[in-house]
Amino acid sequence: QRPILAAVYVGMNSQGRPVPKLLAQHHASPPPAADMMGAWMNALRKRHKAQYIKMQTDLRELELYKERKEGYKSSMVTDAENKKREQREAAEAKVRAEAEK
Repeated sequence: QRPILAAVYVGMNSQGRPVPKLLAQHHASPPPAADMMGAWMNALRKRHKAQYIKMQTDLRELELYKERKEGYKSSMVTDAENKKREQREAAEAKVRAEAEK
């Protein structure tokens, strides 16, 4: 069997889970030299420019989604803490008002 060089990237399936997707294959017979490998990768990048830009956009969107999700969780925790604090302060004010009577 001969080795196969593959250029893969992380794509998303319909459930939103990351899955490996094949971009290109090189049958490595004979194995390319370092400069030829670089030229092959540059040619792939130029040939698949639109897909390359989409991949970068998807990564940025994924990072923003994670940031939003994390921010939402932290705001929920902060809101719960604020609500408890406000209830505690209201109860303390009620106790003080009854004590002053």
